[in-house]
Amino acid sequence: PDEVFVSAASGAFAAHDPDGTAYVYRRRGYSWEQAMNGLPGPEGVGRALLASGPARVYAATNRGVFERRNGSWRSLPVAWPRAREGDLPRGLAVVA
Repeated sequence: PDEVFVSAASGAFAAHDPDGTAYVYRRRGYSWEQAMNGLPGPEGVGRALLASGPARVYAATNRGVFERRNGSWRSLPVAWPRAREGDLPRGLAVVA
């Protein structure tokens, strides 16, 4: 693939803590860079679940669901109750 995305945190506790600190990185060629433009955080967000669909990448965090377009993330219109921000998503499926 032309791009590879990963979600990372400073440790296991931070990755699974909805008030942790987590990042998304992107690799193009041989170099890695942060790919956080448009995502919430990195502070106060647990690790993102990532999935891909046809020509798109998606991320689910405890702050909502996001789609990557034109080099940045945008929030998708998914109902995300404020009360659920204390929980981390456990799965993300893309159906095309």
